This record gives sequence, structure tokens and C-alpha cells, in this order.
Amino acid sequence: MRKIVYLTGVLAICFFIISGAFKLLQLMGAPLLLILSTFFACLFVISLAIYKFNDRN
Repeated sequence: MRKIVYLTGVLAICFFIISGAFKLLQLMGAPLLLILSTFFACLFVISLAIYKFNDRN
């Protein structure tokens, strides 16, 4: 579970930074990368909450 939390967090940050670079350079694919970063950020928050909740028990 810990690997999933780290992986989704890293993917969300990477896609967000890459989408910003694509937007600055006016390349195609920036909206798709932004949507993917939002998706992975949501997965990160959910998996982090589950990981922290299970860690207490």
C-alpha cells in the first residue's frame, strides 16, 4: 500500500509539472496531462487516507 501512495503522488506531481511545461511551450497534450494529474492526485488522496487509517489500527 505504501508503494501505491508514493507512486500516485509522484505521478500526479510529474504530470502536473509536465502539463505546465507543455502549456508554456504551447504543445498539444497539456489538457490531457492536467486531467491525468488530477486523476492521480485524487487516487493519492484516497490511498493516503486508507493507508493512514489502516496504520492506526
